[in-house]
Amino acid sequence: MKKLSIQNLRVGHKEKLIHDVTFELNEGYTLPIIGANGSGKTTFLKTLTGFVSKLAGEIKYNDQALESYSIQDRSQLFAISFETIRPPFKITSRELIELSLPVNQKISSEIIEGLELSELFNKNYQTLSQGQQQRINIARALSQSTPFIFLDEPTSALDPPHKLETMLFLKNYAKAHRKIILLSVHDVAMAFDLFDQLLLVSNQKTLIGTKVEIINHKLFNTSFSSTNFHYNREINKFSKK
Repeated sequence: MKKLSIQNLRVGHKEKLIHDVTFELNEGYTLPIIGANGSGKTTFLKTLTGFVSKLAGEIKYNDQALESYSIQDRSQLFAISFETIRPPFKITSRELIELSLPVNQKISSEIIEGLELSELFNKNYQTLSQGQQQRINIARALSQSTPFIFLDEPTSALDPPHKLETMLFLKNYAKAHRKIILLSVHDVAMAFDLFDQLLLVSNQKTLIGTKVEIINHKLFNTSFSSTNFHYNREINKFSKK
């Protein structure tokens, strides 16, 4: 069984952003990460993949420490999408995805249909909208067939219907193919609607729990409150105080 185990993890650069993170995820699970700008969501994801060195603690994939995997092994272990790819040359969307695949491996029809990509495949990637490019980048990560997938703000530029459809597809894809997907999101209300559990990052601390557990915790109020706006539990969105 695929498993990601985090124990007493401290995350940051020279100064810690998040401390004492502990949780365990099993295959078939998608965990959205929420938190205010600058809370450390992206740094956390990059630490899990070794792009940023941890300050302390343990990161284990299938009960094996991240440090024990070679760079080549890691490429087979997880796929990432941390920012929109901007190639300096003309390339179709299909070609961009295929660059990350073994020779003769095709992009699955499930991914093409689930992300609604058929009309985008033969278009110049550079001429696509940012939202369309994000869907291509998600497909690129999923097509690598790794057991673990990390996505940083994968739907930030998508229109509301495509954002919902894409998030639901990722959730169902992880379950059907026994993947573990971690993704950072800014749309808190959408994350609450679609996922059973979430990871909140706030004030150097983390909280993993259900929607009810998170919105009733002081960390949530600290993260998502401003002078004029707050999270309205009755309508499941932010509104004026």
